[in-house]
Amino acid sequence: RPFLFAFTFSDLFFLAGIAFAPNLFFLLLAYCLLQFSSNLAHGPYQGLLSDLVPVERRGRAASVKQFLETAGIIAVAVIMPIIFSNARAVESNAQTALGLATIILVGTMLATVARVREPITTAPTAREKFFFDPRAALRAARQFARANPNFVWLIATRWCTLGALALLGNYAQFYFQKVLFADVADLNLQIQSAVKLQGELLTGLVLALIGFTLIAGPLSDRIGRRPVVAFGSLLAGAGALELLFSHNTPLVQFSFFTLTDLHAGGLLIGIGMGFFTSANWAWAIDLAPREQGGKFLGLTNLATAGATVVTSLFGPIISFLNARDAGSGFTLMFFVALIGFFLGAVLLGNVKETAGKKSPIANGK
Repeated sequence: RPFLFAFTFSDLFFLAGIAFAPNLFFLLLAYCLLQFSSNLAHGPYQGLLSDLVPVERRGRAASVKQFLETAGIIAVAVIMPIIFSNARAVESNAQTALGLATIILVGTMLATVARVREPITTAPTAREKFFFDPRAALRAARQFARANPNFVWLIATRWCTLGALALLGNYAQFYFQKVLFADVADLNLQIQSAVKLQGELLTGLVLALIGFTLIAGPLSDRIGRRPVVAFGSLLAGAGALELLFSHNTPLVQFSFFTLTDLHAGGLLIGIGMGFFTSANWAWAIDLAPREQGGKFLGLTNLATAGATVVTSLFGPIISFLNARDAGSGFTLMFFVALIGFFLGAVLLGNVKETAGKKSPIANGK
């Protein structure tokens, strides 16, 4: 809780820096410091789950966590366009948005610090506190990997699956524009059509993710984490394959909406990620030692952030291949995403089961 309290308040300074940045350099600096500070608050916050939730309820807790996080993302997606609706007041709109973020941050932080009671832990030794020597940090990383192979493999599977999702999310709009709407002569109409289609796809994906998030966690408590996580990753891969061979062909006509093969692919990805995210997070909680929950669960951010960073490097490669052979860059994008989803399921064989009737951990052995 001290980390959560201190670094949430430090977030406020960096949010203010973003809101009132006098130039681009100051804005970039404030943004980078905000990422650093928020991660120092986020890691310990995530560790509270392993501290407080009984083993037999971790799947359910992970489902609630993923549901609320996704609901928050949807709320932001709904509220932000309203705040930024006045195009003539961009600066004041941004300050309003950041002010709202500040209120939410402080309110939820104070509620957590005041109401949550974490177990008493021993203070770290001086050697455990910080790594100033890069070589010592590298040695510690190797030692951690050798001592916790199951957790490291779980992070690897998370990185593969989230990387595949990020890759599709980053470049799907350009795929729609350059391939599906390539015959549209008006460039503005082409872009608008691609943006509209991506918005419809994301809406269906997120709604499916939210719904199946609540199912996946409790299900993984009963039958085990591995089958639920593997099913989710493979189902998302099937959705990606569906997108590759889709042509926005209508499948079902409703009075208010036409469901196309592209929407069906997005729904498959959303359902798959709903299963994956809840059960994968519950698995991470299981594998994290109770007294080091913040440390271990904070490391899962390596997979989340790392997936975003690595997939951003594919942009120039996709553009280069498309310039040489139209559409070939997007074919590579789907191929890599499919490999990511597949590896996200296959590599789970290296992680021990922690839930279900066959798990020695769930049965207290």
